[in-house]
Amino acid sequence: EAHAWRVEVTDAPLLITVKQLGLDLVVEDQRAGAAFSADTGDHGWGAEVLLLEDAGLHRIEIRPKKRFVGKARYSIGVEALPASSDGHRAALALTSHAGQEGFQRTPEARHRAVALYREALAAWRSLGERRWEAEALYAIAALERDLRELPAAAEDFLQALALWRELAEPELEASTLNQLGMTRSYTGEIGAAREALENALSLWQRLGERFEEVETRSNLCYLDQ
Repeated sequence: EAHAWRVEVTDAPLLITVKQLGLDLVVEDQRAGAAFSADTGDHGWGAEVLLLEDAGLHRIEIRPKKRFVGKARYSIGVEALPASSDGHRAALALTSHAGQEGFQRTPEARHRAVALYREALAAWRSLGERRWEAEALYAIAALERDLRELPAAAEDFLQALALWRELAEPELEASTLNQLGMTRSYTGEIGAAREALENALSLWQRLGERFEEVETRSNLCYLDQ
């Protein structure tokens, strides 16, 4: 089921932030016969971002990427962004553009998305924004995995994992462990893959996220095939 809202950009750009809470979403800006979609990758936790800079009315549609989903939720934030000299808006613009490239799903677009996320990552680090740094690392790792750049993906998942632990975000920690485990399995590191997945499973059980628990159990079964 898709949800839609209308927002108006006037004096300052609007930042649309959709926090995914167990639901993999696509966020789309629809206006004047054009549509721009953002999607950071195949995961149901973390933020999807669209920065709306063109003045006028915008229709924002939020929809699940998959047709059938379990019980989940999301939250949406809308924030006006006045001009600033600290680079925050520029970093958000890079993050938004990267998500739009990632949505296209071609190898060329994924490479462009990685390059943009790396620019954003450098900006977030210079600003000391640890949460956005973790979001960028996770998105880069997911794209690298899809491009079969598996050693790089594993390293970036590990960096994101350390930040989620520092920020005390157990859901994002578990999601990252799950993705790290599958990445390790693709490189044949079965022991490391099992350890990551078992740690993810333990977290999902503690958090009561049954749908995610089932998915991680399925991934563990994959290792035994």
